[in-house]
Amino acid sequence: MKRIMNNSGFTLIELLIVLSIFGIIIAIALNLMNYTLRTYKKSDAQWQIQQSARYAMDYIARDVRNSKSILSISKENESGVDKSKLELDISENGLHTTEEFIWETKDNDKILYKIIFENDIEIKRETIIRDIDDIVFSTVNDDGEKVNDYSNVKILNVTLSTKLPGVDRIFSLTTDIYSRIDG
Repeated sequence: MKRIMNNSGFTLIELLIVLSIFGIIIAIALNLMNYTLRTYKKSDAQWQIQQSARYAMDYIARDVRNSKSILSISKENESGVDKSKLELDISENGLHTTEEFIWETKDNDKILYKIIFENDIEIKRETIIRDIDDIVFSTVNDDGEKVNDYSNVKILNVTLSTKLPGVDRIFSLTTDIYSRIDG
C-alpha cells in the first residue's frame, strides 16, 4: 500500500518560532506606545503650567495697567512663610479701594492670590494660580534701572518662576508692564 503524505500543516517548531517573533513585535510596540504616552503626559503637564503662568502674568498686567498707581512692593520671609506682595490703588467713586497680589508659600502650598480691599476691609479673595515657585515684583525707571520710589512709576518688572514637573528645569517668565500713569 502506498502512504499518502499531507504536507499542508505547520510543525510545532514553526509555530513556536512564529509565536516568539510575534511576541517580540508586540512587546516592542507596547513599549513604544508606553513611551509615547509618558512623553505626551509630561509635555501636557509642562504646557499646562506654562499656560497658567502666562494667564497669571496677563492677569497682573491688565490690573496694573488699569490701576491708578502702585502703592507698594515687598518681598519677605516671616516665620518660615515666603511672601511677595504688589499693592495697587484702584480707587473710584470716592471709595478707597486697593488691590493686592500676594504670593505666599507655606506647608509646600504655593499660591498667588488677588485680594481687594475697600476702606481697608477685605471684600474679595481670589486664587489666581497655584504651584508657582517664586514671583518677584520690581519697579524700573525709563533707563531700566531698579528703583524703590513708587511715585510716577511707569514700568513694573514681574518675574514668575515655576518648576516643570518631571524635569529638573525652572520655567521663568519675565515681562515689563508699562502703567498708564502720566507723569
